[in-house]
Amino acid sequence: MTIFGSGTLRLVLASSLALVSACSADTPPAAAPVATPVAGSSFLGSLTPTNWFGSSSTGVKLLSENVSAPIPAREMEDVLAFVYRGISSNYVDRSSLRPVVVAGLSGLSRLDPKVTVQDQGSNLRLVYDGKPIAQLDPPASTESPSGWSRVAATGAALAESVSPALRGTATDDILNALLNPALQNLDPYTRYLTPTQAKLEQAGRRGFGGVGVTLDPEQIGMIRAVLDDTPAARAGLAAGDRILSVGDTRVEALPQQQLIALLRGDIGSTVALTVQRGADAPFTRTLTRQKLFQTTVRGQRDGDGIVTIKLSGFNEGTLDEFKTEVKKYTGAGPTKGLILDLRDNPGGTFRTALDIADLFLADGPMMTARDRRGIVNETIATPGDEIVPMKLPMVVLTNGQTASASEVLAAALQDRGRAVVVGSGSFGKGLVQTVYEDLPNKGEFIMTTMRLHSPLGYSLHKYGVIPTVCTSRQADTPTAASHVTAEILTPDFHPEDVLYARRTADRSTEAARETLTGLCPPFTKARSNDIDRQVAETLVLDPTLYARALPAPTIAKKN
Repeated sequence: MTIFGSGTLRLVLASSLALVSACSADTPPAAAPVATPVAGSSFLGSLTPTNWFGSSSTGVKLLSENVSAPIPAREMEDVLAFVYRGISSNYVDRSSLRPVVVAGLSGLSRLDPKVTVQDQGSNLRLVYDGKPIAQLDPPASTESPSGWSRVAATGAALAESVSPALRGTATDDILNALLNPALQNLDPYTRYLTPTQAKLEQAGRRGFGGVGVTLDPEQIGMIRAVLDDTPAARAGLAAGDRILSVGDTRVEALPQQQLIALLRGDIGSTVALTVQRGADAPFTRTLTRQKLFQTTVRGQRDGDGIVTIKLSGFNEGTLDEFKTEVKKYTGAGPTKGLILDLRDNPGGTFRTALDIADLFLADGPMMTARDRRGIVNETIATPGDEIVPMKLPMVVLTNGQTASASEVLAAALQDRGRAVVVGSGSFGKGLVQTVYEDLPNKGEFIMTTMRLHSPLGYSLHKYGVIPTVCTSRQADTPTAASHVTAEILTPDFHPEDVLYARRTADRSTEAARETLTGLCPPFTKARSNDIDRQVAETLVLDPTLYARALPAPTIAKKN
């Protein structure tokens, strides 16, 4: 039996060891009566170092008279079991659960440094303030997710029984401590999100109910911009207006995130804003929230007819936004070429990146993903979706912060000979995460499940995308861009060399990886001159130079 109150785990103590039912590693413990200690009674005195809690497969031996035998929180156990099942079944590499649990229990030290755990081989020893308090047996089935979840939840409950710091800690924070330190040992991208964190992440991916204003981070309530075709725009709000209150809540003393939370809400719900414009009298508008996405696309067109689209991320609204921006600016007059700026793009929804790649390719492979079972999922471009003429010159800009889904897009266009990649080597995150949203507590589990490979078949992870035209070796000088373009015209420049090096590289050693990525080292520092863009503009405006820099499509075919 478990009790949750106000988000904080409260331990329920068993009145005697006979009340705790023995259970197998894969069945939940039976509910037991609960006895509450009476003030002044010596309830813990009946628990001795030889007492055992649970079955032999998930037994607990108490090693201190100061520790009680709590029944672990069932919801916590269910969340842990969900995560452990995912790791056991679908994590990209086969991984034992034991080190995950040990690292998780060790993670409790983030909340109370006095809590430690020792893996003694046959069992786990829980230590508090340097003194052993309990011994936990592993489950009889060594890779049982439910068995290990019971061990971890019981260990957390035992630690809480002796730790004042843990007793005042919210359950979500305890789960965070149990899971994230352990998951980080698997890889940097597998993680657990609390229900609050999950809600924010879901809003970023799938959109949220909002009014359509961007706020100034330095001036509380000040509207920096109003998005087109949104409730705020239709209500006549404008940049420079100041929000005084949301409903009955004054905003002048609110933290920025709290104000944003007030402006967001269920799609279709209404919110009243009291606004002041300059020295005019305040006015009130009632807005109906609509589904909005974080803006990830920004377009522009210069006087030479070059269209630049800056992509800052990928969510479920990015594809439509991208199409709109491309059509808007390419349709404004004769277009010489398209620059796709993926610099500092950390990624996002993998499927969206492939959908954008599909807009520039008529057929053939765009990317493959392999899971731990060796199953290969190949994504093929579909004809008829091309958004600009196939012969329109196209340049993709990358740097050391171009990562994940943005690397997928750049690699697809480079390998297929559709675009010249200019800039520096990218970040090298070639892992796909699957998002599990149905955790028992409404949190999220994000787990790496696949590895990404370009159309040529090379792995993106740790290698990234190597630009055809490299700028990272150039000093930050006014003439740097001209030096780069001059190199393209030399007899030693062959755009296929980069793709050939990627396809044939020995990926078995770290030295080989460093040699390959050293061809164009990742670069993240700001420059006084935007060399990447200058090179891209020169390529687009000079058909001979562009043709020389573009890898031949035949080289992009698999052997």
